[in-house]
Amino acid sequence: MLITNNKLLITAAERNYDKFAVPTSLVSAIKRKRYYNNSDKCDLDIKTSVNKIGEIVNLSQELNTLFWNNIHSGQTFEDNQELYDDIVKLAILSNVEIDYWSRYTEMCA
Repeated sequence: MLITNNKLLITAAERNYDKFAVPTSLVSAIKRKRYYNNSDKCDLDIKTSVNKIGEIVNLSQELNTLFWNNIHSGQTFEDNQELYDDIVKLAILSNVEIDYWSRYTEMCA
């Protein structure tokens, strides 16, 4: 969401509004009350040590860097559509992985 009265930002947002998807995840997660203590931090670290969240986020960041470098180098959005689609898929996948591990750690509690 953009909250501004800056005409330049509004014009840019309107011009590109339909190009940028908003990633969503429909995987439900179970809430678990955790405490900011060594025991809960250790427990969470152990249970999530084998997940793919870090790999997904790192790859997404690398692709985002490539995408914006291409755009700033004069390529068009359309030239990078396939790359952007991969970035969106990774954003969704990271949400799914986080929700999965949230559910997993709840089941293991």
